[in-house]
Amino acid sequence: MARMCVNALNKIQKRINFVRALIGASILSAAGSLPLQILPFLVLSLVAGGRIDVAFAGWVGSSFLIGMLSSALLLPILGIKRLNGGHALGAVWAIVLAIFLSVDITFLPVFFSLWFVVGFACGGLQFLGATTAAAADNKPQAFALRLSVALIIAGCVIIALAQFESQKIYTKLAYFLIAAFGLSGIIGLALYRSIAVTIEQPTDVAKDNKPMQRKWSGLVVVFCFFVGQPGFWAYAMQSASQRGLDLKNAALVIAAAKIASAFILLYRSKNNAPTTGLGSQLALGSAIALSIFAMTYSTVVVLFFIGFLIWELALNVLSARLQGSVVSASPRHAGAWITAAIMLGAATGPIIHGAAIRGDIEIFFITYSAISGLLPFLWANSMARRNQVSV
Repeated sequence: MARMCVNALNKIQKRINFVRALIGASILSAAGSLPLQILPFLVLSLVAGGRIDVAFAGWVGSSFLIGMLSSALLLPILGIKRLNGGHALGAVWAIVLAIFLSVDITFLPVFFSLWFVVGFACGGLQFLGATTAAAADNKPQAFALRLSVALIIAGCVIIALAQFESQKIYTKLAYFLIAAFGLSGIIGLALYRSIAVTIEQPTDVAKDNKPMQRKWSGLVVVFCFFVGQPGFWAYAMQSASQRGLDLKNAALVIAAAKIASAFILLYRSKNNAPTTGLGSQLALGSAIALSIFAMTYSTVVVLFFIGFLIWELALNVLSARLQGSVVSASPRHAGAWITAAIMLGAATGPIIHGAAIRGDIEIFFITYSAISGLLPFLWANSMARRNQVSV
């Protein structure tokens, strides 16, 4: 009886330790996603301050994402299965130092190189969060928690930026980011403890014997989808400022939408709300398309808020569904390359959007961004037809 009680207490203690580690890892991972979450404000601060021409401002996001991609590819190649608190501390210091040095840098190649370093270190924090969540018994809830923490922290940072009117001044924004990374690092490292991470090895059953077209088609869709969405998001605040929207109110709207999205996602994961079937994918894609046009042409904050809230929710749900479907269609091939497809798409989008602005053809990129929301439905529908034919 005593042994049973001891075993029960040990299990409870292990559970508490894991939850604590997961929350700490989620906070560190949230810090790693922060520059991407506030990318429109970063772009706006660079353009408004005259540091970078609007056509090239999107390169800061691309430099960051290329850094994240490099980290995401290098860590698995080196056979690294997990990161500990020391690695996370080093990453936070590298981020803080790189952002601090970027404040006085005007030579663009060096400036973008510093943001590449930020992205590389943030990729390590994202890797830490992903591997910790992957070790949870309930993986969907763990990943939902990780994303929700990222949205809440981003919302809080955006509220702070708006209150101190720092979204138009890069120096202020940079110092806010340094403070946010420092505080998140302290809290995250205080809670995080390294845990054993089990990496599932593919079995013979998981071998891909599908035609090459099927192996790559899903990854191409993922790439195109992420070109459109982060590409649109990068210039959202710049576009809003040109239409005369109150930037403080717009920032508060974005923050509120992110925090609301976080709690909705947690509720969905807790109740195992399904998002399967072609009908749901069509509805989500249509919601993304309509919300992009709503945000692009809104002249009042209320319409911008509604559009952003719908976009944020639909994007998070649909992107998760798309990734799951693509990996399921080709487990070993897509599983190995899907992170690269996501990062390459997200890095390419801001560059193309900036070029479209420079060429005075921004409407074409906005239209593409809206249409890209429907690509997951079109791909899933095509795969369903092929499966019916092959049966």
